[in-house]
Amino acid sequence: MGERKNAKRKMEQRPNKNNPFRKLYKGIRMAKAWRNENATSKSPDNEDSGVTPEPYLGRTLSELNMVDPSFDGSALPALLRYCIDYVEEYGLGLEGIYRVSSPKIRLDELERETAWRNHPLSYKIPPITDQFQEAHEAAGLLKRILRAFPDPIIPLELQGLAETCGCRLDCACDTGERMRVALKTLSPDTLELIAAIFVHAGNVVSNEHRNKMGIPAMTLLLEQNLNSTRRSVCMLLAGQAAGARSFFPDYKIIRYFFRIVIG
Repeated sequence: MGERKNAKRKMEQRPNKNNPFRKLYKGIRMAKAWRNENATSKSPDNEDSGVTPEPYLGRTLSELNMVDPSFDGSALPALLRYCIDYVEEYGLGLEGIYRVSSPKIRLDELERETAWRNHPLSYKIPPITDQFQEAHEAAGLLKRILRAFPDPIIPLELQGLAETCGCRLDCACDTGERMRVALKTLSPDTLELIAAIFVHAGNVVSNEHRNKMGIPAMTLLLEQNLNSTRRSVCMLLAGQAAGARSFFPDYKIIRYFFRIVIG
């Protein structure tokens, strides 16, 4: 009797070849298996070190520069520059860049990989750009990095100054000049971070005819990810897009190269 029930149960569990959802179920099972297989960050030193690194995201800018510095004189963390460089090279003409999001499971995997940049032997880890499969992944990781800063990237004093401007888009009053003076009083790393973000955003906007990301779309996106007021973001971005009124006329995005070959 027991053997009969088991045989009947096996027949019921056998997939029906005529089931239109059969391939979908198979894909779901494969996706779950892939997720479980890649649930642990695969660093070259993950097994050897016996250490679980602290999260990379959520640190201050000065802390990130301590654990993940650029070695070419820049005051920006290397990972942030890798993300910007990848989008500059492969994503400026990609429709919906920064608006279209990569799958959350993929961004979670990349975020786990960033934690290993805190490890003392992180120089053995290939650059994150070797792991990007498309520019949307680099853009998504960059947005996570920016959102995770504990303090607003644009200082509150600068945001308050921008709110005094009554111009509609591109500032034509003296507020713009006062903001230029205030920017010069910021620490070098904060100033370079703001400059890199808005020069890069200006490059995205200049390709609006291809990527469909104009000033309004980029302003909304930066407002959310920089934890800043819309007016301050709009002033800095519109000035960058105008060219002649740029707040960062001397800043250029220089691609970051750093690779050590071991063995």
